[in-house]
Amino acid sequence: MKTLKNSVWLGCVGWFYSLLVGASPLENHSNEQLLTNFALASCIATFYPKTEVAKDAKVAMQGYVEFSDLSIEVFAGIHELIDRKAVEQYQAKRGGTVELAYCIDFSHSEQVQRLTTSD
Repeated sequence: MKTLKNSVWLGCVGWFYSLLVGASPLENHSNEQLLTNFALASCIATFYPKTEVAKDAKVAMQGYVEFSDLSIEVFAGIHELIDRKAVEQYQAKRGGTVELAYCIDFSHSEQVQRLTTSD
């Protein structure tokens, strides 16, 4: 019982401390910025699976959803827009594809931006 009380007390202290530390920077982002960043993180997680950066991208994606007023369906639509074949157009001069360049362009694409107006 004592452990439970300690856990509850520590949880309350942690919650109160988080209020003192300040708000998340994501609170200042518009829905459009959150969706653009979500699209970039989603694309990175898609093209760099099973990496530390993919894990970090997935955590970031959760934050973008939590701080947005857009519906979950809008965010779900992002994954459907990622085009694995379009990335083939992003060829490096020395060979190979440049997935990150595709992801940056994808996150700023008209397709992604249209999702913010469809909600």
